[in-house]
Amino acid sequence: MQSANTILLVLGIVLFVVLLFLLLFRKPDAKLMVPLFLVSIVMIGYPTIYSIKIGDTVDIQKYGDSIVANPNDEHSAQSLSNAINKPGAVKEILKNPAVANRTVVALCTAAAARTVAKNYSAADALLAQAKQLAPASPDIAFVEQRLSAARKTNPANLERELAPLRAKYRL
Repeated sequence: MQSANTILLVLGIVLFVVLLFLLLFRKPDAKLMVPLFLVSIVMIGYPTIYSIKIGDTVDIQKYGDSIVANPNDEHSAQSLSNAINKPGAVKEILKNPAVANRTVVALCTAAAARTVAKNYSAADALLAQAKQLAPASPDIAFVEQRLSAARKTNPANLERELAPLRAKYRL
């Protein structure tokens, strides 16, 4: 792949130099020159243009929406968790409060689903990530309260304790 990028770079530079020569000495039609200059610039900048990425927030939003739609989707929950753990992801999320709020709701939804499934350690991990984004969120407090109650409740009363969690997050 590197050789293709190098070839594009060299050919782009050659095209640019030829176009400059033509522009200075031959005075060709501008309708032909402008598109060719754009092509040469794209050829020179292709490796950089190719590697530009908007950021992880698009992936995070996609996984978060998937979790809210299907709270028991283990793959989306793991993918969201991995995306948040990437360096700089929390900082990127916090730049946009709407994205941060949606991500916290998605993490709380996933944690609620893990609590109902009695996977308390996974719920704790998801809540810890949510706290990085919004420590004072009422959603986090609600899920933590239900998680704590579920741990302390005997199995006979567990369904009654988890009913508010099921209702709020449609589990």
